[in-house]
Amino acid sequence: MFIIFKMAKRGILILLGIILVGFILRFYQLGAIPQGFQVDEAAFGYNTYSLIKTGADEYGKKYPITFRSFDDYKAALYSYVDIPFVAVLGLSEAAVRLPSAIAGIFLILLSYAITLSLTKDRKLSLLTAFFIAISPTLIFQNRIQSEAVLSFTLFFAGLFFFLEWIKNKKISYFVLSLFLWAFSILAYTGTRSFLILFIPLLIIYLRKSFSKNWLGILTLGLIILFILNVFLIKEGNQRFNQVSVFNSYDQKITLFEETTNGGSSVPGWDRVIHNKGTVYGRAIAANYFSYFNFNFLFFNATYPVREAVENTGFLYLIDLPLLFIGIYEIIRKKVKWGFFLILWILITPASLALFSTESPNIHRFIPAILPLLLISAYGALEALELVKKQKKAYRVTLILIPLLLFLNLFYFLDELFIHQAGHFPKERNHAFKQLITDLSSLESNYKQIVLTTSQANTYIFYLFYNKYDPKKYQELGSPGNKNGIIFGKYSFIHEPCPLSGGWQGLDEVKGEKGILYVDSGDCVTPKYYIKMVEVINWHDNTPAFKLMEYDPTNIKRHVQNP
Repeated sequence: MFIIFKMAKRGILILLGIILVGFILRFYQLGAIPQGFQVDEAAFGYNTYSLIKTGADEYGKKYPITFRSFDDYKAALYSYVDIPFVAVLGLSEAAVRLPSAIAGIFLILLSYAITLSLTKDRKLSLLTAFFIAISPTLIFQNRIQSEAVLSFTLFFAGLFFFLEWIKNKKISYFVLSLFLWAFSILAYTGTRSFLILFIPLLIIYLRKSFSKNWLGILTLGLIILFILNVFLIKEGNQRFNQVSVFNSYDQKITLFEETTNGGSSVPGWDRVIHNKGTVYGRAIAANYFSYFNFNFLFFNATYPVREAVENTGFLYLIDLPLLFIGIYEIIRKKVKWGFFLILWILITPASLALFSTESPNIHRFIPAILPLLLISAYGALEALELVKKQKKAYRVTLILIPLLLFLNLFYFLDELFIHQAGHFPKERNHAFKQLITDLSSLESNYKQIVLTTSQANTYIFYLFYNKYDPKKYQELGSPGNKNGIIFGKYSFIHEPCPLSGGWQGLDEVKGEKGILYVDSGDCVTPKYYIKMVEVINWHDNTPAFKLMEYDPTNIKRHVQNP
């Protein structure tokens, strides 16, 4: 029987209560919050729909390990996991996000089980599970389509079974842990670099638990995992090459400038100081230490912007003093599992330092969420222990910590449910659903609809919200975001202003009657010869799209020029 079930009735009720809290925070208005269905979510959803209908991704590749989308390659496992939800509930935002939300519930359970296995402390395990349940990072990540969440949930499940194998020496647990770790790589290729560093650390920490016989089995298993690793992610290397610091345009420019603008009179000296090692070394070091930036951790985690909630860090602000107390007590008491957790936190950004884009990155840092919150929970319990003999201070601390936690949670939920849509409204593409919905109701009035794709890959929203037949799309050659692609009445072009009056709106307008033109909201509205049908706004009330007709009889100056 797993340790998660070996609990007193009171402990079970508390854990169920924590799961209920986590469930409400993740499932309430799942399809609507966060507002805006981001373009990658639509891509995963449509590829799931395509797998159901044709057994292939949008480009017609049968049962892929990775699928191509927007000239990028995404791990396909999330789409396979999503198949039953889309099949039963239909192609919708909630159906696409459900695997992430369900993974979030499993992560609460796993955090309890892993903490108990490491610390043997049920009170600390329950508090850690509660901290995981109300984590701002995990609440948001569990409410969007996130292959990283699925991947790291599989990683934590693999870790749980690995620890169970250490304790019970059942080979089935070890095989299952390898299986789960292999699938975590299959779900999100970024997990690979983390596992390369984490598994050796785990083996060193648990080295006294291995006999010679078990060391042989462990070595063989890790060799198999390595082979699977290479096989499973070979198609996903394109993504790593895109974001690698060694392929970063900025770093290449820096390298060129430093190696060509030397000022030393000593021959060869500039090459000693300014070379690939120093340029890329600085970039890697900067990426590593960016994850320990206080602003990112506690105040405002901003990358990627589409996953950011204003004035919210990777952790709550209350976690700052609790982490300090927890780390101090770990060092003072020489807590073995505590040192393991600290090293776990330190190696996580090391596995991310080679990524040049969007650093520090919220979803890439998820592997560190458990050790960070476990130490924070330990700090909370130790803070109470420190003042236990002082009754007044103990009562104040007992009230203050939950109160501050609640205030942090309340502030975050206010930002997420009330204000999130107004911050960086373009990043979550919320206006595209209204655009496709409104065009569907208007299309019978026109012989053609010409719309811009300049703001995002508009075609994927058309495919998603219209549930466009994947087989028909593949028969068209899976055109993707090519300029001039046509679906029925719809023509998608890269030009941001299909019905343009120039940069002042005074130039001659070239259009055709009977066609509905969709300009980007940034375009200057022509002053003459147009009829404004509708302006679709972002949540900050700036124009997202302008729907217009060409009307040569309208020579009156257009006064609604945003």
